[in-house]
Amino acid sequence: MTILDIRPYQSGDEAAILELFAEAHPGRSMSMAEWNWRYRDNPAGRGCILLAWDGPRLVAHYATMSRNVLWAGATVRTELSVNTMTAPSHRGQRLFQRLSEASYEIIEDAGVAAVWGFPNSMSHRIFVRDLRWSNLGVIPFLRRSLDGDLGSAADAAIEIQHDDARIQGLWEKCMPRIASAGVTDAKYFHWRFGGDRGEAYRLIALPGSDGSLVGVGVWKRYRDEAQIVLLLGVAAPERKALAEAMVAVAQREELKSISTWCGLDDSNHLELERMGFTLDAPVTYLGWRPFRAAASCDVRIERLNVQMHDSDIF
Repeated sequence: MTILDIRPYQSGDEAAILELFAEAHPGRSMSMAEWNWRYRDNPAGRGCILLAWDGPRLVAHYATMSRNVLWAGATVRTELSVNTMTAPSHRGQRLFQRLSEASYEIIEDAGVAAVWGFPNSMSHRIFVRDLRWSNLGVIPFLRRSLDGDLGSAADAAIEIQHDDARIQGLWEKCMPRIASAGVTDAKYFHWRFGGDRGEAYRLIALPGSDGSLVGVGVWKRYRDEAQIVLLLGVAAPERKALAEAMVAVAQREELKSISTWCGLDDSNHLELERMGFTLDAPVTYLGWRPFRAAASCDVRIERLNVQMHDSDIF
């Protein structure tokens, strides 16, 4: 077996990383702007990138993106497992496992609570069997057709921009009601839904009587479907009204269907069923590997508010 040089990312490695991405994912590419967005501009931190070099050639890459998570009122730093890639010429050498384990040592020593993510059907068994991840559950994927009469939208719903100054106040009102979820404050909104990344997110909000926000929903167009990636509301009625507003907007724009994620224990799940949403493919695994700093974190699937915006950054 060839002896490889395994080391963390260094400034100047970007060109080799983008070349490997194109080689490992035929027909796809990652721009320098997207790379900067993922790893340089993330307000939660720069994540961890481990690289394997065969001489001057980059042949494998494992990376995590930093993600702050709210656990029982406290903000905890975690890492989201994202870009895994190996050159076709070097597959079968367990480079995925080697780089992952090396990454986990680094981020645990840095005080990170856990690494987590959404393994696909090809990688799921490797995460669980080889990397000691634990399954947290399967995220329900809900979809409904936009044919027929879908009812009326919330009259008070308005469209806003990702940098609306009222978003921070909404997050602060929602925090006490959330058991566990990714931090979704104003900095996150600005980073996650702003900028030019080839995806156009749209934000629909509900103003309260004093002009502040009591709910925000974020959706995007994917082919001929609307995908609701985030519902953030002070209470269930606001989230229900936002979902109805986005259904109405998607129907007006002549999309064929609308989809979202919503856990079985989420207070809005039954309301989405009433609106005609039903379980559909794809199956999405949710798993994690906790470290020492996660000892006091109560992580159960019924307590987690995981939504599509947590995942559709890949």
